Amino acid sequence: MISLYKLKREINRIQLQILGVFSFYTDKIKALFYDRNWKNLIQLSDGSNQSNSNKYAIFVIYQKISLATSIFETCNDLLRKNYKVLIISNASINSSDIFQLRKYVWRICIRPNFGYDFGAYRDGIRLLVEWKISPDRLIMMNDSIWFPLNSDKEDISNMELLPLDVVCLQEYIPLNRLGQSRINKKKYYGSFFYMFQNSVLKEKKFIHFWINYQLTNNKYRTIKTGEIKLSQTFEELNFSCIALFSNQTFINHLPNFENHDLLIILNDLVVEESSLVLRIASLQSNFDSSNADEYKLKIIQLIVECVYRANILTTASIPLLRFYNVNFLKKTNEIMTSKLLCKIQQAIKSNAISIDKFIIDEILNRGSR
Repeated sequence: MISLYKLKREINRIQLQILGVFSFYTDKIKALFYDRNWKNLIQLSDGSNQSNSNKYAIFVIYQKISLATSIFETCNDLLRKNYKVLIISNASINSSDIFQLRKYVWRICIRPNFGYDFGAYRDGIRLLVEWKISPDRLIMMNDSIWFPLNSDKEDISNMELLPLDVVCLQEYIPLNRLGQSRINKKKYYGSFFYMFQNSVLKEKKFIHFWINYQLTNNKYRTIKTGEIKLSQTFEELNFSCIALFSNQTFINHLPNFENHDLLIILNDLVVEESSLVLRIASLQSNFDSSNADEYKLKIIQLIVECVYRANILTTASIPLLRFYNVNFLKKTNEIMTSKLLCKIQQAIKSNAISIDKFIIDEILNRGSR
C-alpha cells in the first residue's frame, strides 16, 4: 500500500503541474509588466560595508515575519571573508531588522516575490551590470540552507583556492534504483549556492542568460529554465565546474565503509515509507557475521533504494554531516521534518555532528512549530 508521505507528495506534484499549464500564460503577462517596471518596483538602500573589496555576494532571502539569526550570521561570515553582500529580499523587511542588517552588508534590495530565487538572482545580476561592477569573485546563494553549519570550517576560503570557473555545493545527478546515472536525464547544480570567478562574469552568454531569463512562479519551470538551463550554459561555455557533493558521490563512497559504519548510516537515514522502515529493521536485526560481504551488499542496496525514493538532502542529512564532511543543511517543510529533527537531536547529543548553537536553536524552533 502506498504511504501517506508518498501519496501527498504525488498529489502536490500533480497539482503543481496542472497549475503550471495556467501559470505559463499568466506568468508571461506578469513578467512583461515586471520587466517594464522593475526599477520602480524594487527598494534600494545602502549598508555599512563600503569597503574597496571587489568580491561580492548576492544573498537571496525570503523571511515572512522577521529575519532569523542565521541570516545575520551568514552575512557576518561573508563580511569576515571580505565579501560585499547585496541582500535581495523577496519579502518586506521590518525597520529594526534592516537597521541590524546594514551592519554586515553592502546594499539591500527589496523586491516583489516573483520568480523564486532565480528571479532575485536575475535582478541582482542586472543591478551589478547597471552599476558597472565586474567582481573578481561572485557568490550567489539563498536562505534555503543553513551554511556554514560550523563557522570554524573554512569552506568558502577553501573554495576560493580551487582554480575553477564555477564552484557549487551540490550537483544533482538523476539516478536509477541501482544508483546508476540515467543517460536521458540532465544533471544540474543546486541553485542554493554558486561561486563564480571573474572569467565567468566576463562571458556575454552568461550575462545574457540572466538578462533574458523569463521569470515564473512555477516551481518545475524554474528548475527547468533556471537550474538545469544554467548548468547547461556552464557546459556550453566550457566552464570548469565542481560541486563539493553529489548524490552519485554519496553512493560511490558507500563500499569504502565497514559494515559497522554502514549500519550507522542506515540507521541515520530519515525514511517515511513503512515498507522501507520494516526492511531496515529486519536487516539490522538479522546481522550475519558469517557472510560479511553479502551482508554489506544488502546494506548498500537498501541505502541506495532509500535515497533514490526521496530527496537525499533530507533522507541522508545526518550521514552527510557525520561521514561526508558536508557543512550545510537544507531547510525543509517536507513531511519528514519531525523525523529529521529527532535524528539531528540524537546526533548532536552524541557529539556525532558539530553545528553552531544558533543554528541548533533555529532547527529546534522549526521543529516545534
